[in-house]
Amino acid sequence: MIVLWLFIDAFFLQTPEFTRNFFTYIDVNLGKQLPERSYAVDCRVYTPERNDSRFYNLKSAIIDEFVPAHFLGWFGKALIYRDFHLSWFMSIWFEVLEKSLKHVIPNFAECWWDHLLLDILICNGLGIYTAHKLLNRFEAQQYNWMGINNLPINKIPTTSGKLKRVLIQFMPVNWIQFKWDFLSSPRRYVGIIFLVFLSSLVELNCFFLKFVLWHPPPHYIVIGRLVLWWLFSLPASREYYEFVSNMECKKVGTMAWLVFAIVGSETLLWIKCSKGQFPHVNGHPTFIVVIWAIGLLGLFTFGILRFVVFKQHIKDKKD
Repeated sequence: MIVLWLFIDAFFLQTPEFTRNFFTYIDVNLGKQLPERSYAVDCRVYTPERNDSRFYNLKSAIIDEFVPAHFLGWFGKALIYRDFHLSWFMSIWFEVLEKSLKHVIPNFAECWWDHLLLDILICNGLGIYTAHKLLNRFEAQQYNWMGINNLPINKIPTTSGKLKRVLIQFMPVNWIQFKWDFLSSPRRYVGIIFLVFLSSLVELNCFFLKFVLWHPPPHYIVIGRLVLWWLFSLPASREYYEFVSNMECKKVGTMAWLVFAIVGSETLLWIKCSKGQFPHVNGHPTFIVVIWAIGLLGLFTFGILRFVVFKQHIKDKKD
């Protein structure tokens, strides 16, 4: 139903105003253009002229709603990727995307200490670290789908023990760690590049949808979308990993296809609703275009060299 509504809205509903006004039936406070905030107006850490706080810029950045959002978001995404190195790469990669698109979305303009310290090292880092500690716990313990009758719950003496036994009943039989190993084969190389592209698009859609549909970040529609995406992505990532890593697997699973359809429909939706929403954008900086062109050319060239030109040499070296 979600994909169907997004598809119909993206293709057949006539005006962006209709889409924005539709959400006023859910919340009358919606449908109003939001004031966008830039986080790079004053990048000083120490502000001696302010009486309310000598570290006003740092304090205002810390108490922002994006701080817990970064931690919880990367905690959830690390559970999806299940790979420590890929999680860290994606964390740094999205900060690069923000720097590249700050001329489009004012929220993306941040101070260097906001990007490096608050986002990457503290919020994202703590989220990734906590998630992988949890993953290690899952990988170290084997769970079985035992019936409660096989271990009568009334024989457990404590209430906490009984509660733990009930929760274990719904745990998976095992937890498989993902080893993406993107240089091991052309299929994995292309598959990981597509995963990075798709994940980046999901992240960017959140900001672009919020921007063009006028949804404030703390609103339950925005939060609900992120929760649904996390629930969809958990089984979808497992299916996609199986397709990328298992050469015997010839097709992608249903949940993965559902995710592809949703992200495509969301992208079409915000593109349709973006008319008149970016008057401040007058082309893209030449420096950004050149860097992206070099990066994409480098990915293509490296793939050709790694898997075509030096394929036999690398195979002989492994043997």
